[in-house]
Amino acid sequence: MDELLDQSILATVVYYDVLGAPLNVLELWKYRVRIERFVDAQRRKIRAPRTRPVLSDIMRRLDKSELLRKHLTEHNGYYMLSDRHGFFEARMHDRKIANAKWNLLRRYIARLQAIPFVRGVFISGSVALGVSSEASDLDVLIVTAHGRIWTCRLLVTLWMQLWGVRRIGDITKDKICLNHFITDESLHIPYKSLYNAQTYLHLIPVKDLLGGLRARFYTENAWIFDYCGAGIDDFDPRVSDIRTIPLRRWRDWLRRFFEAPLGTKLGDTLEHWVRSYQKKRIENDPRTYEEGGRVVADDMHLEFHPRSKEKEVLEKYNEKLRQIKLNQFAHETDSGLKKV
Repeated sequence: MDELLDQSILATVVYYDVLGAPLNVLELWKYRVRIERFVDAQRRKIRAPRTRPVLSDIMRRLDKSELLRKHLTEHNGYYMLSDRHGFFEARMHDRKIANAKWNLLRRYIARLQAIPFVRGVFISGSVALGVSSEASDLDVLIVTAHGRIWTCRLLVTLWMQLWGVRRIGDITKDKICLNHFITDESLHIPYKSLYNAQTYLHLIPVKDLLGGLRARFYTENAWIFDYCGAGIDDFDPRVSDIRTIPLRRWRDWLRRFFEAPLGTKLGDTLEHWVRSYQKKRIENDPRTYEEGGRVVADDMHLEFHPRSKEKEVLEKYNEKLRQIKLNQFAHETDSGLKKV
């Protein structure tokens, strides 16, 4: 299986080349593209191994593989395609920007601790990937209480608007992009693709009122590890706890105080009204129907990506695989984006 592992490592470097990020050995192991599933689907002769490669396997193949020596170069412990001069320096520059934006996010998200029905917050997008530019916005995935997703979205939006940190239109720099909400009883995300798997694999939990939310999310979305990653058994949910923002007691008290009346029949009525109002606005927004994106608006899942980069990234990835003669794996498709 060494040949397949070599091809998998190379495919991983190619994918992150499209994103603009060389990888170190640990990252190659954690985010490895699992091309084995194409072998299973197309040939039905070679089965994917029951045990996935460990870190030492990745290190061994980087040292011994002729295929990897031909196509990859290493600089300060980071691996990239051979023709990517200056790629390491660009990654370090982008990472510094991402770290600065992380410090901004800490302040912004700390303010959410007093908002009713927010149960968890994950950082996603370019900050989580460490590939931010100066103009990048700040993507978050917010987990709400079941039955209050619409009310929670409204309160979070108003709060971020009040502080002047909500992204509006093309004003993106250092603004919070409130484009994804799920509930604590609907953590499963059905939109499967390599792009989404890699995106969700990088989620950084910064708020968790339920305890074990990150572990629950990956258990509910075990399909992620069919596309990439070291495997759910090797995915320690405690790894990113260092990023969790400490809960302030007074903010938690405020949240509970406001949740009490909103958790009654009065809150049900408000949720119904807020749902009707927001759904009407969503349905009347022309961006909802644009090609190449996804807008989902129901009681379990609110997603607003009318102009997703998913298709573009996967097309570039497939093309780069064909350029290096890995045609048999150049079949990644999007997760069902809107088509006209």
